[in-house]
Amino acid sequence: MKKKTRIVKNSFSSKKNIFTEEKELKAYCSPHYHDFYEIDIVLEGDGISECNGEVFPIKKGMITFASPEDLHSYRIEGNMHEINIQFTYDAVDTPLISFLNNVKNNVIYVDDAVLYSIYSLFCLLHTSDDITASKEYSSRLLECIILSFKDKFKTDTVKETKPSSVLQNAIVYIHSHFKEDPKMRDVAKYLYLNENYFSQMFKENMGVSYKEYLRRLKLEHAKKLLIYTDLPVTKIAYDSGYNSQSHFNRDFKSYYGKPPLEMRR
Repeated sequence: MKKKTRIVKNSFSSKKNIFTEEKELKAYCSPHYHDFYEIDIVLEGDGISECNGEVFPIKKGMITFASPEDLHSYRIEGNMHEINIQFTYDAVDTPLISFLNNVKNNVIYVDDAVLYSIYSLFCLLHTSDDITASKEYSSRLLECIILSFKDKFKTDTVKETKPSSVLQNAIVYIHSHFKEDPKMRDVAKYLYLNENYFSQMFKENMGVSYKEYLRRLKLEHAKKLLIYTDLPVTKIAYDSGYNSQSHFNRDFKSYYGKPPLEMRR
């Protein structure tokens, strides 16, 4: 039986695009996804974590990265002590967030030495709120935290692609905003590019049109929600960037060869 699912939202602002917290957790956290990026780092604890249908043991040194595309939950045995970082796509440099968007396995484990380094950096980041630090200062600290475990992902979990910096910016924007169904003109405007030029550049580099890339991204997210949650199809369509369920049903059947409800069986 599928578990109740919810979306977690945060109220970022132009002055603050990173939130940090050190906390103790107990019991169970239901399946959820975000409208932001999140890193959870376990300092102590035992239990089971599930991310996009894969199950992982919770233990010291566990790091979970979740983008707006990812669905995760956890069940804790006793207490879990963790540090949590939530941030928007523009909180770190584009190549780094682009790298994270390409990670296939969202969970890694680090040893005590790396964990200690991460925690030291986290303490600086966490206290930066109290010293009216600049956004750039906070962003660089967050980047240092990510870089301290980045190579763990690179070994065998990342697609080796090196798109241009402009295209990286486009892809990061699409992955961060796909639930809003961004039009190609919106992305081109964000990049300060002519729409026709952007359309041609995107297709030449990605092998598919902008429209098809966005469609695939939305439908793959919808498939996760159908398989791993009990959300109504109407809600899934909306949360995947569709304003019309009938349009969603047509697209889904065209892409997967079966209607949404059959995917759930």
